[in-house]
Amino acid sequence: MKLFSGAGTRVNNSRSSRSSHAQHRNSAPAAAPSRSRTPVWEDDEPRIVREDGSSYAASYSPAAHPVQQPKAYSRTPAAPADSRDDGYTPPHTYSHYQTKDSRRREARRKKTKKRLIGVSAALVAMVGLYLFCVYSNVPFVEKWRNIYIETALMTRTHQWLATALIPKPVVDEVREQMTAAENLQNDVESDWSNSEPLSTMELPAIVKPGADTEDTDGESTDEPQEETPFWLDPWSEFCLTYQELDMESFAAYAEEHEDEMFDENGNLFIDEAGLDQEGTSIKTVHGDQVLALDTIHGITLVRLEDTLDTGPYKGVMAIIKDPSMVGVATAKRLGIVGQKIGGIAEDNDAILAINASGFEDDDGVGNGGIVYGLLYAGGEKLEGTDGGNYKVGYFDYDNRFHVGTWKSTKDIRDGVEFKPALVVNGDRKVEGTAGWGIHPRTAIGQTEDGTVIFVVIDGRSTESIGITVTDMADIMMKYGVTQALNLDGGSSSIMWWNGRKITNPSGGDKENGRYLPDAFVVYANRKATDGLERPE
Repeated sequence: MKLFSGAGTRVNNSRSSRSSHAQHRNSAPAAAPSRSRTPVWEDDEPRIVREDGSSYAASYSPAAHPVQQPKAYSRTPAAPADSRDDGYTPPHTYSHYQTKDSRRREARRKKTKKRLIGVSAALVAMVGLYLFCVYSNVPFVEKWRNIYIETALMTRTHQWLATALIPKPVVDEVREQMTAAENLQNDVESDWSNSEPLSTMELPAIVKPGADTEDTDGESTDEPQEETPFWLDPWSEFCLTYQELDMESFAAYAEEHEDEMFDENGNLFIDEAGLDQEGTSIKTVHGDQVLALDTIHGITLVRLEDTLDTGPYKGVMAIIKDPSMVGVATAKRLGIVGQKIGGIAEDNDAILAINASGFEDDDGVGNGGIVYGLLYAGGEKLEGTDGGNYKVGYFDYDNRFHVGTWKSTKDIRDGVEFKPALVVNGDRKVEGTAGWGIHPRTAIGQTEDGTVIFVVIDGRSTESIGITVTDMADIMMKYGVTQALNLDGGSSSIMWWNGRKITNPSGGDKENGRYLPDAFVVYANRKATDGLERPE
């Protein structure tokens, strides 16, 4: 009968076992050990003898606790098993590690191949997309390709974005379209022949009911208490003068902020136009947010914000009631170096200012000293016209704003030269981009009743990419402008109000803007016509 089941390799390490093992080895014959596992009785204990001559107790089951013997591995090829006389040698067999390395190399090779295929496919796709965008006649693609080229060409320092990346024939075709668009404006000219002269007006005093104020002559006046607030009376001077305001929203604002709406002299003055301020809850009749209302100087500031098919834009519009307060102010050292917009405003006692003329700007680092084109300030000619397709925008001595060619200097009070004309005699004079791409923009215009409009639109940012000249013309016409001219834009665009900037310049000094040769301003304590006589 068998005394155990299974096979085992555990060695009995008892002293009796070790002695019996030694005796067994000393007496073992030289022949190969038998394969049988016949139980052997030693010291009254049954034992099992292995093939190597060792033994273990038969009562212990080696199968239950086998001893794992380590395998010997080699990273070098195994030696040939045999070598015959005819020179044939059996092929080498490789170890486990060599096979694993081979698999890794193969995996890396496949991964590299996939990567190369992916990169090649991406390059082919990019080349295909580039060719499609450059040469396609699909209207949507053609529109944005032309806008891209025009936007690059209208810059001073980034024209290479078009000329280096787009084939010359395509760029030249866009140049021809830009020239054709400008030629359409060759004969535009403002016509005020059927309009009455816009004489100097006196702004009505809008004061807190019952407040002791000073009138325009500096004399103290005591307004009687009104039973009905002036903003609720549709025939009040306030409602008749500031017709751009939605009076319902103004009344709601006044109910909450009436004690804050008037300055120390009792004049209606609201200013929440700072870049860190949210603005008022007052709306215009067109639904735009009012930022400030200055009845002392007859100015309403409005936030312009929208998203067009070309992208989002933000900016500020200034509505100025008295055109005789608007003029051109110049840098102190004009002809040598320009001046920041804040400096021009402060040196000329202006409460509001926007950039105006273009200037020599080689490589985008011009100092604003050399003005480009016609420049008149206070009836004095400072620079002659440049001509070409540029248009003159100027106020005459009747405070009417003209847009067109330079025909006579005797009527010019304050004016500059730029392009294109946006609105002339109530008609929009631009279509699409008109060759001017999408940029930050500045413009000036005038309505039939003489109200002057300043507009500055921020650009070249995710919040406001800028607008086209047609977008600018549409904004002007929405507020009743009949004559309007596009002014210098790009990184020069900026509006300054009541001691600080209220728009975001896109380049240069983002706090104060670029050095400029001049600005359209609203004087704080005088009129632009003061002391001027019409030339004979």
